[in-house]
Parts: sequence; structure tokens; C-alpha cells
Amino acid sequence: MASVGPGIFTDQTGAVVPSAIGSRNQDIAIYITGAGAVSPGVSTGAAPDAATALANLPQPSQQVTVTVGGQGPLSSSSESRRGWSGSRKSTSRFRLD
Repeated sequence: MASVGPGIFTDQTGAVVPSAIGSRNQDIAIYITGAGAVSPGVSTGAAPDAATALANLPQPSQQVTVTVGGQGPLSSSSESRRGWSGSRKSTSRFRLD
């Protein structure tokens, strides 16, 4: 059994949500799942309380990275979603040549 199994949420057309398109030097946000264990831990199927402060949201125990066309981002961040079970918001900025 793998410790992580990342996946990206898409809409019915296969477009990445919530940001399907972007332009040069724009931050792109995607919703992901399967980042593995988090700290502080939460029960399987449980979600952080909607009132949890951003600084107190669970963080993955392993590094979360996103690549596009084999290129890493210029900047990147990832956060748990308040009230959502097993999903994260990953925001990255890529050089679009």
C-alpha cells in the first residue's frame, strides 16, 4: 500500500478546478487529494473544523510538489481546506514561455 496517491480534482469536462487556465506570472490554484499523512493528524474521513485558523490547519508530512510539462513552479504553497475531508488547495506560479 502506498503512503501517498495524489490526484487532481477536475470538472465534468476534465478541466482542473478551480483554475482551468492561467497566464504568465499568474498564480494557479488546484484542488488535490492523496497527499498522505498530515500533522496534526485527523481521523480518516474527518475534515478540519471550518473555524480552524489557517496556521493550525494540518500540513502534509511529505513535501507536495506540482510540475507542468516537467517544469517545477517558481513558487508554490499548499493548505488544507477547512471543512473538506482529504483535500488540499495547492497554489503554484509557473513560467509560461
